[in-house]
Amino acid sequence: MPAIRGVIFDLDGTLVDSRLDFDRMREEMQLPPEMAILEALTKLPAEHAARCKEILDRHEREGAARSQLLPGVAHLLNEVTQRKWHQAIVTRNSRPVTEATLRGVGLHFPHVITRDDGPVKPHPWPIEKICREWQVQPAEEGMIGDYRFDIECG
Repeated sequence: MPAIRGVIFDLDGTLVDSRLDFDRMREEMQLPPEMAILEALTKLPAEHAARCKEILDRHEREGAARSQLLPGVAHLLNEVTQRKWHQAIVTRNSRPVTEATLRGVGLHFPHVITRDDGPVKPHPWPIEKICREWQVQPAEEGMIGDYRFDIECG
């Protein structure tokens, strides 16, 4: 088994608690329960999608403003740094929201991929891109997240 050389983290629910309420967002957007929001936006009529994007942006910005590091994250990141492993964030958040969240909790990552950069999780593109940049094989990195999209992407 290859040695771990890098760790890719999800952001919300993994490193930070932003208390995002996806059920409430879907309700405001008039989307069915459990429907993946980003995927739904690509299938909606333009006017409905635009309104939904505004709702999503408002909720995510509010979440960024109240984000807090989850317990144990500082210790985990210190361990990863001590081992000299590469570190990255792959999130379905927008770049402005991701940057505000990271700034707010005092974290910095050399590699951050957001929904603004390319195909979103669960698509494997973010992992493949990072592995190319790190010059590692997928088996040499770990994906840590809190939702099935993180596992499917990894």
